Amino acid sequence: MAEVRNRNRSHAVPVRPTDDAQRKALLPPVAPRRGDPVQPTPSREDAAASLLRAHALLSDQVSHANEIRTNIADDGKSLRKTKDDGFGTLGDAIGSAGSAFRRLRMQQEWDDVVLKCSLAFYMCCVIYVLWTRVPIFMVFRPVVAMIERIL
Repeated sequence: MAEVRNRNRSHAVPVRPTDDAQRKALLPPVAPRRGDPVQPTPSREDAAASLLRAHALLSDQVSHANEIRTNIADDGKSLRKTKDDGFGTLGDAIGSAGSAFRRLRMQQEWDDVVLKCSLAFYMCCVIYVLWTRVPIFMVFRPVVAMIERIL
């Protein structure tokens, strides 16, 4: 059986013949006779040889399945090692990014509160300046004075 080396793997991967070729190889070739519709039955030696070829084919299949199983196990170990190596540092980075994101969100909320309070203070100052400087608001002074006497 021919072997081919895969660029990504260090071990050889056997090239497998097709199923039809394997089936034809199990029984000896029998030449059809002209005019005789009945095929001759294989002899004991032919049957024994066929069974030996079938046994060899099955043992080849079993060895190939074992190679595949070991390759899968090796790949699984490699993937687990890669996951352990990568996710250790990645998990730390994700955790620190999450805490940084929480700090930024809290800072944004605090900035929103400060901005709203400063806007309210500014509006109070504008209203006070208008109340004391603009003559149209003098009309409301007696009303405010009356309310202050009641309270």
